[in-house]
Amino acid sequence: ITDAGDLVLAAHAGVADAVATAAQRLELGQAVCGSVARDLVPAHLTDIQASDDPRASFVRAAGVTAYACTPLTVGDRVLGTLSFGRRGDIAFTDDELSFLRTISSYVAMATERLRSEAAVASSEALLAAIGASSPDLIYAKDRQGRMLYANSATLAVLGKTEAEVIGRTALD
Repeated sequence: ITDAGDLVLAAHAGVADAVATAAQRLELGQAVCGSVARDLVPAHLTDIQASDDPRASFVRAAGVTAYACTPLTVGDRVLGTLSFGRRGDIAFTDDELSFLRTISSYVAMATERLRSEAAVASSEALLAAIGASSPDLIYAKDRQGRMLYANSATLAVLGKTEAEVIGRTALD
């Protein structure tokens, strides 16, 4: 989900590019996925080709006969949706729907973990840039007094290299 609240298609398989392009960006409430993202309620559409459900136009155009869409959430935050369609059978079984919900929860957790790791890396890079450019002495020690970080100003005052101070105490 973008900052504007739109769903953006991240990947697709088994669907013509023209159909995927038509569903590239959906507003919350638009089509099946937009409704699922807005309402946080999984959807299972059956016998789509015989259905007149207006939300199903994208998947109907793809020749899908059964469609399941689940929200990807972490806590109360919506990350997006995960959809599965099939051609042939007009419905998913209860076991298949349960499996799809399980897969969706794993995808949500993995997506959140990647987002969190990227945020940590960005913060670390920012802090390193601040430390490297500061003329002030900036350093960090653990509870045992071992040096965890020392910027170049600190190293210059100590007259030591990073290798000589990181992981060591003042008594080493």
